[in-house]
Amino acid sequence: AKDGKGWGPVVAGVQLVDSAGNPTEALRSSIENAGCDSIREFTRENYTSRGVCCFSERPDDTLLWSHYGGGHRGICLEFDTSSPLLATKLHRVRYTDEIPEINVVDELIGENSRVLDTLLTKANCWSYEREWRAIHKKANTAYGYGVEALTGVYLGANLSDEEKDVIAHLLHGSPSQLYRV
Repeated sequence: AKDGKGWGPVVAGVQLVDSAGNPTEALRSSIENAGCDSIREFTRENYTSRGVCCFSERPDDTLLWSHYGGGHRGICLEFDTSSPLLATKLHRVRYTDEIPEINVVDELIGENSRVLDTLLTKANCWSYEREWRAIHKKANTAYGYGVEALTGVYLGANLSDEEKDVIAHLLHGSPSQLYRV
């Protein structure tokens, strides 16, 4: 029916298709906005509902110890990444200064999801970390990778002698190696 602005459906005074039956820019914009809202909600839920454990290929990097090792008062655990509990969960982080693009339509229909790409992308300035991430299905949950996967423990330079002794005692008789940074 003719609506005074042309042929086709009108919602809240906005024409959604033109006289040839093609979607108008208003319809495209409306769908894109709704899709973006859905993607934002989906992404937020994925970020808050999933657990992420970060690993590095570099157990002895001074900058990593400064950022993540409690001022060199922590420990670094080394794992065999071929362990069944890790191998299927580990993903290499991609370093780029380009933000991953997400296609709203693909996400809404469940094809070619790029949400994982957003979890696995960091700016180039962080590339020295050589990071890998294990993505878990549930947040705020303690996940273990099995004692058999633990191959080494690195002791921070500022760990107290008492703390070093406790860790050495815990590892006594295990195949895991003990290292001082």
